[in-house]
Amino acid sequence: MTTRIERARIAAETEGILARGTYHVGGTDFSIHSVLGAAKAGTKLNTPESLVKLLATLEMPAVTRTVFEVANCTTFAAVR
Repeated sequence: MTTRIERARIAAETEGILARGTYHVGGTDFSIHSVLGAAKAGTKLNTPESLVKLLATLEMPAVTRTVFEVANCTTFAAVR
C-alpha cells in the first residue's frame, strides 16, 4: 500500500513535470510540451449554467428509465 508521504512525493514530481514540460527516464529526456499544449487548448470549463444551456439543446425523452441487471458469470461470459 502506498503511504501518504509516497503519494505526496509522486504528486510533487508530477507537478514538476507539468511545470517544466519535460521528464527524464533512463538517461533520456522526454518533452511533453506539444501534448500538454494540445490538452490545454482542448480544455473547456463547463459551469452549471453552461450545462443547463447544453441540456436545453439536446433532444431527450421526457422520461428515461435505467435498468440494472445482475448476472452470476465471468466478464468473458457476459460479453457473449
